Amino acid sequence: MMTITCPTMEIHTRSLGKLCRICGYHLPNAKKLSLSQSQVSKPATYYAEDIKFAFAIDINLDEKDIHPTHVCRKCIRKLHHAKADENLHRKYLGDTKVPWSHHPRSTNGPCFVCDKMEKARRGGISRRPAPPHLTNRLPFVLKEDNIFQDLIAKESNHTALSTNDPAQLATDDPNIRTHFTCSICLHILSNPISTPCNHHFCSLCMSKLFQIKRSSTVNCPSCEDTIKFDDVRAISYTFQLHFENLKIQCSKCKATVPLRTSHNCQQPSPTTFAASIMTKLALDHHTEEPVPDKVAEAVGAWVDIMTKKKGTVELKSKPSAKKNPTGSI
Repeated sequence: MMTITCPTMEIHTRSLGKLCRICGYHLPNAKKLSLSQSQVSKPATYYAEDIKFAFAIDINLDEKDIHPTHVCRKCIRKLHHAKADENLHRKYLGDTKVPWSHHPRSTNGPCFVCDKMEKARRGGISRRPAPPHLTNRLPFVLKEDNIFQDLIAKESNHTALSTNDPAQLATDDPNIRTHFTCSICLHILSNPISTPCNHHFCSLCMSKLFQIKRSSTVNCPSCEDTIKFDDVRAISYTFQLHFENLKIQCSKCKATVPLRTSHNCQQPSPTTFAASIMTKLALDHHTEEPVPDKVAEAVGAWVDIMTKKKGTVELKSKPSAKKNPTGSI
């Protein structure tokens, strides 16, 4: 019976000489690198025993029309590493082996080697996988203030109120407090973002969490689910409406207004307010009536504070009262 010889068998054999027996990648071109062939690769027969130990591959059973004859320098280094490290030895034994197979006896049949070389001639050859320190790069900048700046709603938090205290929420409903409070900083949400597990956090708090972990995945502070950086999204339109109409209480004047309302509080400072009260008490006080102890203690404490700040204290009084330059009443 006549055997039909494939007309591309010669090309197939030459292609085998350009591949590594272990990993199947192309051997570097020694001429282009101005190196000798021994510096680029070595014959597989030189390391027959080492290859059998490290990769469980018996080179002695190879066929010249099926298997490459050389080993790249990277795989040679793996042979030495397998001898020195038992963990690497087990890893190499479990690696998937290249599926070398017979070249088909027909020009129309598929061939792993010929297809690989054809892709190389077209410029579409697959490269070696990038090192871990390149593939594991973070998808955000560590030094950036807020890595979720692009997810923040444009019309959120239009208020002059200080909303950093959960007690300022003008409601006693625990569900509302929990829903609109960040579980990281325990404050009212500020520029909130949403996670795949339907929890909401301050964008700045979540940004710091990713930056501290130095990872593209973190655990949700509320439910411990894994959150990927690419899965974090902007809040929904419905949540934004509820959030912006949330009732909060001003810490100065105790006024209750929606979160989105611009509130300019004109309440005087505690020192000025206390001074006006004491001035009124001094003007209304009659000489025949004793001064209450609490009022006297408050006035004395206030005078001491103001004396340290300004050196002197001027207090409005009745026309008959005289000003004391020493700062005492």
